[in-house]
Amino acid sequence: DDFIMRLRHVGIEDGVLEANGLTKEQAAEVMEFVEKNVNNFYGLSIRLLLQIAYCYIDDPANWKFDIEATKMRSV
Repeated sequence: DDFIMRLRHVGIEDGVLEANGLTKEQAAEVMEFVEKNVNNFYGLSIRLLLQIAYCYIDDPANWKFDIEATKMRSV
C-alpha cells in the first residue's frame, strides 16, 4: 500500500505521467488500472508505470490488453 501511494504521488501529484505525454484523465486511468491489478504485475516500479503510460500513448484502444499480455501474470 505504501508503494502504491508512492507511485500515485510520483505519477499523478508530481506530474510524471503528464510530463511523459498523458492527460490528467489518462494518467488517472492508468493509475486506477495499476491499483486494481497490483497483485498481478511481475514487479511494480516507477519504470513500469512509465512503460504502461507509453503503451497507452502508443495504442489507446488496446493498451490494457498489451499490458496484461506482457507485464502481468496470467490469471
